[in-house]
Amino acid sequence: MSSVGNSKVLIENQLEKTDHTHLGQILTYAAGLDTLTVVWIAQRFTDEHRAALEWLNGITRAKIRFFGLEIEVWKIGASSCAPKFNIVAQPNDWTKSVAPSQALTPTQRAQLGFWRGFRSYVADHPRLRPTKAKPWAYMDFAIGRGNFGLAAVAKTDGPELRAEFVIGGTEATTHFETLRKERERIQRETGEELEWHSPSGTVQRKIFLRRDMDWREPERREECHAWLLEKLDRLYQVFHGRVQQLP
Repeated sequence: MSSVGNSKVLIENQLEKTDHTHLGQILTYAAGLDTLTVVWIAQRFTDEHRAALEWLNGITRAKIRFFGLEIEVWKIGASSCAPKFNIVAQPNDWTKSVAPSQALTPTQRAQLGFWRGFRSYVADHPRLRPTKAKPWAYMDFAIGRGNFGLAAVAKTDGPELRAEFVIGGTEATTHFETLRKERERIQRETGEELEWHSPSGTVQRKIFLRRDMDWREPERREECHAWLLEKLDRLYQVFHGRVQQLP
């Protein structure tokens, strides 16, 4: 445990998937402290432990914060191996300040407004938990395991929306090819023609649905949000169980 100012920071490390023992240790350390930030780092978070951190963030005082981070090792080309941390749980109010709107370009302001609206649109969804709205072309969603996720994409180089299932990490190609062996069955479950994207020279692999629709038109915003929500939810249901079974 270390201190930053008057705040204590507790870091709990695991080299495997999360377990009840480490959760219990975290709660024991946290008991009786008025100000504390807990950072639980593991190779993989189970759904129940991710949900436990989200629950703790919801019921504890603002000065008590719980973060869950999954760690992976990335190596690109001849570079040295480096750790990459994926946030799987964090306090609801933990946000970095956004640059003043006057500093954003017109496209960035449109993106920020679109994603803020979409975040509100999916707020009560039982499965989809969006990241903070940012002036970017996409918004990420967790799917219960590091190196895998969903993304809502509003492209700026054309009137196009995408709902993507994204695979990252050093085993991205292997996982992608394993899933592609089930391509016909996955297509039937999805009910639509999926695009399987495996470009050379990149780490990520993507499986996605897309639709030509100009998300920048205010009168079509709700239609865009509804389409993204429907397709992301369908991808979640198709891939959530599968990624848990991958090695």
